[in-house]
Amino acid sequence: MSESDSWVAVAVVLRPHALGGGLMLKPLTRTVEEFLDAELTRVFVRRRAQVGRELKIASQSAHKNAVLAYFEGVDDRNGSEDLVGAELVIPENERWELPPGEFYTDQLVGLSIVDSPTGRDLGKLLRTQDGGAHDFFVFQNPDQPKKEMMLPNIPQFIEKIDLEGGRILVRLPEGLLEL
Repeated sequence: MSESDSWVAVAVVLRPHALGGGLMLKPLTRTVEEFLDAELTRVFVRRRAQVGRELKIASQSAHKNAVLAYFEGVDDRNGSEDLVGAELVIPENERWELPPGEFYTDQLVGLSIVDSPTGRDLGKLLRTQDGGAHDFFVFQNPDQPKKEMMLPNIPQFIEKIDLEGGRILVRLPEGLLEL
């Protein structure tokens, strides 16, 4: 694979698990169960936008709210510690179809965030951020461009994701932009 190929991040390496080379992964694209159903056989390691080595998946299973994965050639804690923080990516043409209403993060970044009640364009989605219980949508405060805002990705605030229209309709909590 060349650097010009399109890649999709499917997980982030959270931490080593025990001493035998196991790794705890946070799926970026699906729930743990749906991630396991994708039947991935390989991923590639990406750090600082550089795609590196290929990892063949030896085994993976659900472990609490994460995926416990073992990779061929990663046989001890030192090998697994070297991968902490890395993104695990696949070529875009190997991306699996998600159920209706679910989206890959890279499909959302760059979409306009629009306040549904007022129609006000609040700017572009910069990134998503893990919040434990749910992810957050991060965007610049339109009134204070040097300040980033975080909006929980929950139905109470995210009304509709419109990929074709290039926008995310939101309902802001009272006072969010004034923080």
